[in-house]
Amino acid sequence: MKEMYSATQLDEVGLKFKMSKPSSNLSPLELKYANGVLEIPRFQLDDTTEIYARNLVALEKCHYPIDEAYITYYYTLLSFLIKTGKDLDVLVREQIIDNWLEGVVATSMINKLPGEKRFNIHMNSHYHEMAVELNKFYNKPPKLIPLIRFYFARVLFRTRLASTITISGSVGLFLTAVGSACSVLSLKYK
Repeated sequence: MKEMYSATQLDEVGLKFKMSKPSSNLSPLELKYANGVLEIPRFQLDDTTEIYARNLVALEKCHYPIDEAYITYYYTLLSFLIKTGKDLDVLVREQIIDNWLEGVVATSMINKLPGEKRFNIHMNSHYHEMAVELNKFYNKPPKLIPLIRFYFARVLFRTRLASTITISGSVGLFLTAVGSACSVLSLKYK
């Protein structure tokens, strides 16, 4: 697999991103996907993240076989999800990523971490299967009505100002329609 859809693209077709709850038996690299919900553990991006991550990836590449490269494939999956600043914003909005860097710096750092971006079919991880499932979800999104409702809710009510404008515009449109109907009825019954 050479490509996967980004967080923004998946978000637009209705995939829900959720921060997984920290627990003692859950690995910080554990991603779960089921029923249109992708759970990702909280991830902090700061000045030390790149050094720490690069050292882990280098250690893994030098001392472990390719089918046990969990850290490298974790960062590969993140780099597939986060291609632009908008993708990063989706995960920041859902409180999955705690970003202390500029958007462009954070995005480029995540994209450089794993090195060559591809998933090996024979890898010993559920990441490849998850990437295939996410691509299937994108290509076969949920039914149209919930998707339209989700899209309009996301676009029309994304901030308080947008919500206020949407509601006042709807009320104005309704009052205009009522006024027009009253005018037509008054002309008809004269």
